Amino acid sequence: MATNEQNQKAMADALKRIEQVRTAPSERDADLSLAGGQAYADALSEQELITHEQWTSLQSKLTEARRQWQRPERGRGGDFT
Repeated sequence: MATNEQNQKAMADALKRIEQVRTAPSERDADLSLAGGQAYADALSEQELITHEQWTSLQSKLTEARRQWQRPERGRGGDFT
Protein backbone atom coordinates (compact mmCIF):
# COMPACT_ATOMS: atom_id res chain seq x y z
CA MET A 1 0.00 0.00 0.00
CA ALA A 2 1.18 3.52 -0.75
CA THR A 3 2.34 5.95 1.86
CA ASN A 4 0.41 9.16 2.40
CA GLU A 5 3.17 11.10 0.60
CA GLN A 6 3.03 8.79 -2.43
CA ASN A 7 -0.75 9.07 -2.49
CA GLN A 8 -0.64 12.87 -2.39
CA LYS A 9 1.92 13.03 -5.21
CA ALA A 10 -0.09 10.59 -7.33
CA MET A 11 -3.26 12.62 -6.86
CA ALA A 12 -1.46 15.90 -7.64
CA ASP A 13 -0.09 14.41 -10.86
CA ALA A 14 -3.53 13.10 -11.80
CA LEU A 15 -5.08 16.54 -11.22
CA LYS A 16 -2.51 18.01 -13.63
CA ARG A 17 -3.76 15.58 -16.26
CA ILE A 18 -7.32 16.75 -15.66
CA GLU A 19 -6.16 20.33 -16.24
CA GLN A 20 -4.56 19.20 -19.52
CA VAL A 21 -7.99 18.05 -20.69
CA ARG A 22 -9.56 21.40 -19.77
CA THR A 23 -6.87 23.47 -21.51
CA ALA A 24 -6.35 21.35 -24.62
CA PRO A 25 -5.93 23.48 -27.74
CA SER A 26 -8.06 21.18 -29.93
CA GLU A 27 -10.77 18.60 -29.61
CA ARG A 28 -8.33 15.89 -30.68
CA ASP A 29 -5.90 16.93 -27.94
CA ALA A 30 -8.72 16.95 -25.40
CA ASP A 31 -9.65 13.39 -26.39
CA LEU A 32 -6.01 12.26 -26.20
CA SER A 33 -5.55 13.94 -22.81
CA LEU A 34 -8.72 12.26 -21.57
CA ALA A 35 -7.51 8.82 -22.66
CA GLY A 36 -4.09 9.44 -21.15
CA GLY A 37 -5.60 10.64 -17.89
CA GLN A 38 -7.86 7.60 -17.66
CA ALA A 39 -4.92 5.26 -18.31
CA TYR A 40 -2.85 7.11 -15.71
CA ALA A 41 -5.61 6.73 -13.12
CA ASP A 42 -5.85 3.03 -13.98
CA ALA A 43 -2.10 2.59 -13.51
CA LEU A 44 -2.17 4.39 -10.16
CA SER A 45 -4.97 2.12 -9.01
CA GLU A 46 -3.22 -1.05 -10.21
CA GLN A 47 -0.07 -0.01 -8.32
CA GLU A 48 -2.24 0.68 -5.26
CA LEU A 49 -1.06 4.29 -5.09
CA ILE A 50 -4.68 5.47 -4.89
CA THR A 51 -7.83 3.96 -3.43
CA HIS A 52 -10.82 2.80 -5.44
CA GLU A 53 -12.75 5.85 -4.26
CA GLN A 54 -9.97 8.13 -5.52
CA TRP A 55 -9.90 6.27 -8.83
CA THR A 56 -13.66 6.71 -9.20
CA SER A 57 -13.35 10.40 -8.39
CA LEU A 58 -10.57 10.88 -10.94
CA GLN A 59 -12.55 9.11 -13.67
CA SER A 60 -15.53 11.33 -12.92
CA LYS A 61 -13.42 14.50 -12.95
CA LEU A 62 -11.76 13.52 -16.22
CA THR A 63 -15.10 12.85 -17.88
CA GLU A 64 -16.50 16.14 -16.60
CA ALA A 65 -13.42 18.07 -17.77
CA ARG A 66 -13.85 16.61 -21.27
CA ARG A 67 -17.56 17.41 -21.27
CA GLN A 68 -16.83 21.02 -20.31
CA TRP A 69 -14.01 21.49 -22.83
CA GLN A 70 -14.68 24.30 -25.29
CA ARG A 71 -12.89 25.27 -28.45
CA PRO A 72 -10.59 28.26 -27.79
CA GLU A 73 -11.77 31.56 -29.22
CA ARG A 74 -10.24 32.70 -32.47
CA GLY A 75 -7.03 34.59 -31.97
CA ARG A 76 -6.22 32.70 -28.77
CA GLY A 77 -4.59 29.67 -30.31
CA GLY A 78 -6.11 26.30 -30.89
CA ASP A 79 -6.93 24.08 -33.81
CA PHE A 80 -9.97 25.20 -35.80
CA THR A 81 -10.06 22.35 -38.30
